[in-house]
Amino acid sequence: MSRISKILRGAVVAASLASLGGCALVDVASEPAPRFFMLTPPALQSKAPTMPVQLSVQEFTTSAALETSRIVYQPSENEIKYYAGARWADQTPAMIRQLMIETLERSGGFAAVLGEGSPAQADYALTGDIRRFAAMPAAGNEKRVEVELLARLIEKDTGRIVGTKLFSETVTSPDGRMDNVVGAYNAALGNVLSKLSGWTAATLKAAEPVG
Repeated sequence: MSRISKILRGAVVAASLASLGGCALVDVASEPAPRFFMLTPPALQSKAPTMPVQLSVQEFTTSAALETSRIVYQPSENEIKYYAGARWADQTPAMIRQLMIETLERSGGFAAVLGEGSPAQADYALTGDIRRFAAMPAAGNEKRVEVELLARLIEKDTGRIVGTKLFSETVTSPDGRMDNVVGAYNAALGNVLSKLSGWTAATLKAAEPVG
C-alpha cells in the first residue's frame, strides 16, 4: 500500500470514529437529567438543656448497596433495585450524617456538634450502622419506607461505649409517585433522628460526672 493510500485510509477511519463519537455525545446529551432530592432535619418539639459536651458525629457504616446517591426500592427481602431518574443530592451515608449534625445542633443540648475531621477535640463520638433505608411494596399501590439505624456513643478518651440503641421507623406513601416516596423517606428519617437526638442527650447526661 502506497504512502498516499495509507494517509487516505487513516483519514477515513478518523472521520468514522469522529462520527461515532458525535453520535455518542448526542445520545448522552439527549438523556433526561435525573431529579435530585434532599431530605430535611426534623422540627424538634423542645430543646434540651445544654451540656458542656462536645460531640463528634461519624459517618455511619452501611452495606455496599447504600454507598450511593441512588434511591433504594426493595421489591422483596432478597432483592434491591433503584428508582430510575431519581437521586439523593449526596451519598446516602453522608446525607444522613449531615442531617444528624443539624438535628443535634438544633436540639441545643450540646456545647458543640462536630463533623468528622474537625480539628476541635470531642468528648464523645456518635457512630453506628445504617441497617435499613429503603422503600418497599405495601398494600395496593402504597409503598412503605423503612429506616433503621443502630447508634453507639463512645467516650473518646477511653474508647468506652456508653450507650447503644436501635432506632427504627416505618412510614407509608399513598402511592409510588417519587414525590410521595421521598416524603415518606423524609418523615421516617425525621422521626428516627428526633428519637436519636433525645436518646443521645439523655445518655450523655447520665454518663457525665456530677459536680
